[in-house]
Amino acid sequence: MQEIDLEALKVSIHGVVPEIGLGIVAATIVLCNLFKPLNRISFFVAIIGIVVYLLNIGFGEAFKVIMCMSALATIVISGRRQSMEFYLLIIFVLLGAVVLVMSTNFIMILLSIEMISISSYVLTAGTTPDRHRAEAAWKFFIYGSVATAVMVFGMTYLYGATGSLAFPHVDQTSLLFTVGGLMMLGGFLFKMTAAPFHLWAPTVYEATPAPIVAFLSVVPKLAGFVIVVKWITSLNSTVTIAAVAILSIVVGTLAALNQTDSKRMMAYSSVAQAGFLLIIPASSIHFSVAIFYATVFAIMNFVVFLVINEIEKSGKGTSFKNFSGIGNSNPLIAVCITLGLISLAGLPPTAGFMAKLFIFSGLWSKFHTSKDFIFLALFIVGLLATAASLYFYLRIPFYAFFRRSEENQPIKISLLTNLLLVILVGLLLALFLAPGLFDGLSY
Repeated sequence: MQEIDLEALKVSIHGVVPEIGLGIVAATIVLCNLFKPLNRISFFVAIIGIVVYLLNIGFGEAFKVIMCMSALATIVISGRRQSMEFYLLIIFVLLGAVVLVMSTNFIMILLSIEMISISSYVLTAGTTPDRHRAEAAWKFFIYGSVATAVMVFGMTYLYGATGSLAFPHVDQTSLLFTVGGLMMLGGFLFKMTAAPFHLWAPTVYEATPAPIVAFLSVVPKLAGFVIVVKWITSLNSTVTIAAVAILSIVVGTLAALNQTDSKRMMAYSSVAQAGFLLIIPASSIHFSVAIFYATVFAIMNFVVFLVINEIEKSGKGTSFKNFSGIGNSNPLIAVCITLGLISLAGLPPTAGFMAKLFIFSGLWSKFHTSKDFIFLALFIVGLLATAASLYFYLRIPFYAFFRRSEENQPIKISLLTNLLLVILVGLLLALFLAPGLFDGLSY
């Protein structure tokens, strides 16, 4: 019988103490709900728990910090009137995401992905009867279940080929290994909303409240991205990732061109943005670019969805026409969403411009060094998609400033929302001027 290495076990447990703390936060929220005098403090327990987790991990682990800040922003935007289940599910998605970022073992990868997935399905469905949200959650669940089943099947192939549950570090040429690797990659790309694993996204984005969509568009995507980076490092499958990047950019951009609803447009935008993220590991661009792009992506998404949330709460719909006239009635939120969309398009003077510039300059340098056609293809497709995206990203600003609304009453925006928007837009402008703040950070 093999002896247990207590010292190694002690070191392992010590390394996940902050994550154990997040689990304790979730248990505390459940306990608070058992006692009526305490069930209103779930909001504060969730915020304090995430802040304590941030203080324990420090700010060197960039992707964990981005995920935590996204969770905090979602909770603050949603307010104190949410049910206990809402805060609990946000913590569970966050916990699954940070564990996934740390994982190098198939079992831990599966457990963390399932924690993210199941919590995301319930967040999409909500706790009150709603036919549209229920339909979206079922579609999300069906696609997610199939993706997980395929991924687990791939894991069994990889285990059969390598005899280990750890990430393989040596590329193999056997058919069993190749098929298993591709099947497992599919599960990771589903979390990133990359094509062709994106079909659930438009329905889920359209039916789910904007703060939840903002959260789900950032945290699972970034967790999936980190695990894809580790997978590429293990298998050296850059050509496959480059092909997926091109497909995601093309499909996301072309589908977004025909949208008339802001949420569906952002769903396809997310597909295209996943493609741009995948360019980074596919072309071996420095990882600090990935951290910068991920940070800017999270900020851009929350700016846009925060304004969409205010439009929704005012009783309007989320089609482009519902933004008509807000440039006159609510100039602050109109300017903020314009800057957020300009940043998504990759125009100056926003951080989105610098993020795209780093990617394109890295691609060109890689092509110039290697003379590999795949890098030139990524460069051309990325440039054409960026130019085409101006059409759908700038439609909302067009309606906001150049179309009049029949209702000229300003939307009532809370001071907290205005403050958050100003801070986030300020960060987009500041990171345009100082993009080198992320050098030396890790995932």
